[in-house]
Amino acid sequence: MRYKELEPQAVFRSFYEINQIPRCSGQEEAVSNYIKNWASALGLEVKQDHAYNLIIRKDGTPGYEGSAPIIIQGHLDMVCDKTPDSTHCFEKDPISLLVDGDRVKADRTTLGADNGIAVAYAMALLESNDIPHPPLEVLLTTNEESGMDGARAVLRKDLTGNTLINLDAEEEGVFLVGCSGGVRVDVAQDLTREEAAGLFYTITVGGLKGGHSGSEIHLERGNANRILATVLCSLKKSVPFRLADFTGGSKTNAIPRDAKALIVFDPILADTVRQVIDTATKEMKNEFRASDPSLWITGEAASNRQNAWSAADTDCFLRVMTTLPSGLLHRSVEISGLTETSCNLGVVTTETATVTCHASIRSSVTSRKWKVVDQFMALGALSGARINVLSDYPPWEYRPKSRIRDIFVESYKTLFGKDPVITAIHAGLECGLFTETLGEMDMIAIGPNLYNVHSPEESMSISSVAHTWELLKEVFKRLK
Repeated sequence: MRYKELEPQAVFRSFYEINQIPRCSGQEEAVSNYIKNWASALGLEVKQDHAYNLIIRKDGTPGYEGSAPIIIQGHLDMVCDKTPDSTHCFEKDPISLLVDGDRVKADRTTLGADNGIAVAYAMALLESNDIPHPPLEVLLTTNEESGMDGARAVLRKDLTGNTLINLDAEEEGVFLVGCSGGVRVDVAQDLTREEAAGLFYTITVGGLKGGHSGSEIHLERGNANRILATVLCSLKKSVPFRLADFTGGSKTNAIPRDAKALIVFDPILADTVRQVIDTATKEMKNEFRASDPSLWITGEAASNRQNAWSAADTDCFLRVMTTLPSGLLHRSVEISGLTETSCNLGVVTTETATVTCHASIRSSVTSRKWKVVDQFMALGALSGARINVLSDYPPWEYRPKSRIRDIFVESYKTLFGKDPVITAIHAGLECGLFTETLGEMDMIAIGPNLYNVHSPEESMSISSVAHTWELLKEVFKRLK
């Protein structure tokens, strides 16, 4: 990407620089150290904690020295996903940035604009010499995408500000003032493996759009894990088979785009298997014709042979996978168009003696979140699967009075001559967790237009980045 040709140049330069450093969730040490050293070289006060969170302070500009400090917040990590044909290595390769018209995108990988653009805005602001602003505390957290562990480690005593601007929203002119809470649930089933004789066969589901399991779950796109389990259940009606492997999805908070199963059965039934797959493909393509027109399902003989699961374990797993809550579960009756409760069966992994489904439950109503967890618990008790509940985080509830919201609304109207949208989001923002860890705060979440985040189709609008930068500068000017 030729960032020198893009405006605001300071923002795109910083975005380019951090994307040279691998920063998948849980691997943020290098990028945290880079920004720490960068900020120290500017003479700014920097604190890095044990979780590699950063707090960087900058004094207010002349005339703003006595103003209340403002916290600017984003997260350092990104979801790392790529297309099957990509050779990118997220542990060592930089993200290849491409410009396509008004969009910045990556080469068959996630872009990392979620939430690298927040980091880029913060860095551009910290190095600026001509932008009026109050005292700033830039808070950059880690591991947001995999459980918000960084936000959990932030201590109130390390921050003085009581107003927080979160830069993790994804739609220009849409200001977020609330978000859902969530919890991750793992469903683990023990496996008994036995010697297997017969035809080994791989069934694969692909071509799905996937996307963010919070902000795009209402689009009811196909879930590859659920679709594959459904196909296998159909096959079970006419062909006795045993599973040897089931793997699908890449991230718990991304709708899975592909899944693959290895089965074994009597070779004499091969034609029947192909017929069932053909029928299931037609049915699934019809069901998802609007949301996932490129869906495909294939089956082919496999050369890899291994011990297969027992017939009982195969049946139990398929019953569980087709019974677990999945997708959009409740819509809000208070906020039009808002998803209230959902569940994403994001990842299925198979090891020698265990198969595990990793699910993400979200809801803006805490009691409903736990009711979905209760469904998992009940199914675990019936099936014998172990249910592990982890990474619980609270919702961010709407605040009737908000000075920072009022300033953003007036600034937006002044710059663009229209009213912004004030709403909540069905996704977990760190603002929800901050209500517990940092106490009562005045918060808002904003950002430029991002598209297809958490997928290799992720892109970011160049003009929207510029508009949001102008909005931030106008807001800072008013925060005396």
